[in-house]
This record gives sequence, C-alpha cells and structure tokens, in this order.
Amino acid sequence: MIWTSRGTQMLLAGGFRFSRDRVMGCKTRWQCTTKSRTKLPIFGMTKSGNPVIMVGPYRFNKVNRCKGPKVRWTCVKTPSGCRASITTVDDVIIRTQNEHNH
Repeated sequence: MIWTSRGTQMLLAGGFRFSRDRVMGCKTRWQCTTKSRTKLPIFGMTKSGNPVIMVGPYRFNKVNRCKGPKVRWTCVKTPSGCRASITTVDDVIIRTQNEHNH
C-alpha cells in the first residue's frame, strides 16, 4: 500500500498498480491502472468462475459451444444487440469484429 501525491491510496501487487474503485461495506474493489489506459487484452474470470476477456472498456464472454484451441468470445452486451466478437487460438487473438453499438 502506498500513498499517491494526491493523497489517495494505491495498491502495489505483482508489479502492477491498482487504484481504489469503490468501497462496499468491509469490502474494497481495486482496479488495475493499466486496464483503463491500454487496449491490451486481459484474461480473467467472473465472480461465478466463467472466463472473460477485457479489451479496453469492453468485456467478452466465452461461447460455451466452443471446444478445442479455437474459441469465440462475444460482447457481454450481445443480448442487447451488440455484434462485437473476438476469436482466439490458444489465448492469442486472431480476429476481432468491433461492431459495438453501445
């Protein structure tokens, strides 16, 4: 834990910096400071344990019917009509379709 020059707390872990996003009772949510600045894909898991990719401000869920190394990911706003998707092979993005409408 460190204090910034503005007087706010920052968390340092594994060579990454995290700023405090929000406090919910006794829980504190921290957000990576590089996530909001870069368009690099960040692979992660949801609270329920499902895989997710975050690219900039957008999140993509894994399509369940995909098996093998080639995987299709769709925007979390797909039920609302978003047509954006990502295709990966062994966790390397090989194709993107950036048709976000939100």
